Amino acid sequence: MKPFEGSIQSKLPKQKTSIFAIMSGLATEYKAINLSQGFPDFEVSPKLISLVNKYMKKGYNQYAPMQGVPALRE
Repeated sequence: MKPFEGSIQSKLPKQKTSIFAIMSGLATEYKAINLSQGFPDFEVSPKLISLVNKYMKKGYNQYAPMQGVPALRE
């Protein structure tokens, strides 16, 4: 099939299934609590959404360093 004829070709065709997909599938299969990633089951505070938006616009959009954020460690 030629590209753009009703399907999208993967840019990662040899990529294996992620551990998150595997653990989510197992949690569903065994009717277990999924601890592999965050799945909040409650409303998010509008204040939190506002703060996340504010800091993402400032470029704070990556995971923290493994040892933690220096200002918070102090």
